[in-house]
Amino acid sequence: MTFLVVGVVFATSGLGWLLGEDLTYRVFGFSPRFLENPLQLYRVVTSGLFHLNWGHLIGNLTLFVPFSLGVEKAHPDTYLGLLLIAGISSTLGTTLIYLLHDQEVISIGFSGVVYGVIAAFLAERPTDLFLGFIPGWLLGAAYLGMTLYDAFISAPDDHVDHFGHLGGAVGGLVYAEFVWS
Repeated sequence: MTFLVVGVVFATSGLGWLLGEDLTYRVFGFSPRFLENPLQLYRVVTSGLFHLNWGHLIGNLTLFVPFSLGVEKAHPDTYLGLLLIAGISSTLGTTLIYLLHDQEVISIGFSGVVYGVIAAFLAERPTDLFLGFIPGWLLGAAYLGMTLYDAFISAPDDHVDHFGHLGGAVGGLVYAEFVWS
């Protein structure tokens, strides 16, 4: 299933590149203002499938594949539910920053889902060692710290949806806690 998801994300990103950045944002991107129109709710899903460049796509999929394979192997029956919840919670993170700061944002990318998968994986394996010496809880804490640092201090205006990332991670943690426990 992981590689099917990768194929879908590759195909939709390719479509987005053919359509161009402006049209991809206007048709498939997510913004909280679109929630006012029920006919625009499809964007909650489509925004996570598109990427605007190769670096964004490859970066997301490089992190997604190893963690996703582990999650899929351990929880094949609930794997797609995790992806859906992480994607939805990612858009909730985007919505939160929009509501708190009255800031226009249009989000595109799979990062919220990737953060959700990583968070769920690490929630189940907090003492596993990564790279032979980094415990899962420390890796998760470092990832969270870097995201918060970027969101508030280092790069708050860098056009990266840091709160979408955090929303996806929260969705992954909640899913692991309530569905897998």
